[in-house]
Amino acid sequence: MEPLTGEAVYNLIILGNREVGKTSISWRYVKEVFYKNPLPTEGVDFLTKTIPEPNLRVRLKISDTSGKECFREILLKSTRVHGAMLVYDIHDRESYDAAKQWVVKLKARQYPWIVLALVGNKMDVPKDRVISTEEAKHYAQENGLLFSETSAKADINITECFLNIAIRIRQMDVTAILEECDQRMKNRNQSCRFPRFRWL
Repeated sequence: MEPLTGEAVYNLIILGNREVGKTSISWRYVKEVFYKNPLPTEGVDFLTKTIPEPNLRVRLKISDTSGKECFREILLKSTRVHGAMLVYDIHDRESYDAAKQWVVKLKARQYPWIVLALVGNKMDVPKDRVISTEEAKHYAQENGLLFSETSAKADINITECFLNIAIRIRQMDVTAILEECDQRMKNRNQSCRFPRFRWL
């Protein structure tokens, strides 16, 4: 991969039922801390982190939503969301079903630019697991989703999860720019928008 100049800023929203670990995941990634019993998110908590990869100039603006439907709907309607992390607790089928419902809702909105990632949290506690890796991975593959299992407490796969989402968003963004430029060049009288990335 060749290096890029400039920095792209992408909005990532974290969705899921209460107590699946949304706040713990975002804090572990951005602040590198874990609190056993964080206060419930009221509304939306905004965090920002620049990915420290030399060949990936990306800053993620992360929106950690509460479990209330109204706040998530407002955020989706008011913000250009580039990626959505759909989090469930591997010990809780209701939270898994809720994550799948978010897949249906987001696909129904016909937002082709949104990268969707299914994330099973709390994998550090294998006892009483309800959702198997195979089941969730199969669903993700069938629906074109990224898939990860994580543990915010043990710091397992947290960084990799966010990095994979950022890479997929960037790939889709560059592809969209090139497709737009090709279409505008066919019309000849139009010029494509200046690419967000400039190759060295």
